[in-house]
Amino acid sequence: MAQDPARPPGPSIGRVARARLALRLLRGRSIPFTDVLARLSRTYGDIAGVRLQDDFYLVSDPEMVNQVLVTDQHIVHKGRGLEYARILLGNGLL
Repeated sequence: MAQDPARPPGPSIGRVARARLALRLLRGRSIPFTDVLARLSRTYGDIAGVRLQDDFYLVSDPEMVNQVLVTDQHIVHKGRGLEYARILLGNGLL
């Protein structure tokens, strides 16, 4: 399948891969999340796009992180799950 030119490069995670990941988690063989993020950054560069239920973007470059969280914060939207979790978590970085 061709990469969408509007979406940053990233892994394609289909149903089978999600099922394998769920089985690993259920068996207690999870990969540390920081290792997953580091691997995405090494493999795909400063911005990696992952399609799960919603789009997920990993921004690794410090200047880009500053732009996303400070300069352009008004155009960045949280996913539905975090919008619902706002009641418990508040308006933090998540």
